[in-house]
Amino acid sequence: MAKKVNREETWYQIQVKRREFIEQNQRILPISSLVKILGISRSYYYKFRNNSANLDKDSILKNYILECHEKYKGIYGKLRIKAWLEKTYSIVLNHKKVYRLMKELGIKSIIRKKRQSRTYKTPEIVRENILKRNFKASNPNEKWSIDVSYIPSKSIKFHYLCAIKDLYNNKIVGYSLSKFQDLEQVLTTEKETIKDKKLSNLVIHSDQGFQFTHKSYITLLESQGIKVSHSRRKKCLDNAPIECFFGHLKSELPYLYSLKTDEEILNAIRSYIKFYNEERIQVKLKGCSPNEFGNTA
Repeated sequence: MAKKVNREETWYQIQVKRREFIEQNQRILPISSLVKILGISRSYYYKFRNNSANLDKDSILKNYILECHEKYKGIYGKLRIKAWLEKTYSIVLNHKKVYRLMKELGIKSIIRKKRQSRTYKTPEIVRENILKRNFKASNPNEKWSIDVSYIPSKSIKFHYLCAIKDLYNNKIVGYSLSKFQDLEQVLTTEKETIKDKKLSNLVIHSDQGFQFTHKSYITLLESQGIKVSHSRRKKCLDNAPIECFFGHLKSELPYLYSLKTDEEILNAIRSYIKFYNEERIQVKLKGCSPNEFGNTA
């Protein structure tokens, strides 16, 4: 029977061997050349060398976990921290161990609040639920999910964010912020997002909100050869991908509610979406960000 490899031990042993290699050869070559040979950065080498001199293995791992927790302001849970460790430092850990070390450190990720139920108006036009909760897409611009969510603030009672997510790589491909929850915002967002794109086989899915069942919305999309898909009434999970995005945004940007000007709120939303698309690790994308997994532009 083949011996099972402990990948965590392998990682730790590799770090020790790297340190020993540098210490044995630093009289022959400068450290900058040695770390280049090993394919690591100088800061990575010094961090491990300094930590390993006084700390045990779990303490070293805790330092890396704290680094991730502080860098991303607590938005990453055990699965994303696990993916970040592997992506950033080539550290392969079981998520259960990450969770245990997080508990010992007394840290935890931000918990998203449960979504409140909506009040529905009578829809004007309802199309078939084409997706039927099949949110996997094989190519960019195959399936999009759209919705509008409110953003409470101090400046006025609400701002409304309309966002469109590509289900191929979870990228936010279009968005707009408005003080009014109206049809015009949705139509403008759609027009800007589909402009200059080849969308021959696209399905756009939404709930049965009044904007998305309005004749003008249906006509705009279907005139471009785009199929319209609607969730079943009062079934928020039918449009879970974009609801999930709004949940992350509100929990990971809690300071939104303390911002006072429209410009501050817009800049915060713009900055978060840029981070979400370009940097934020997604476990379902194999530890990649949407842009790293594939570009929908």
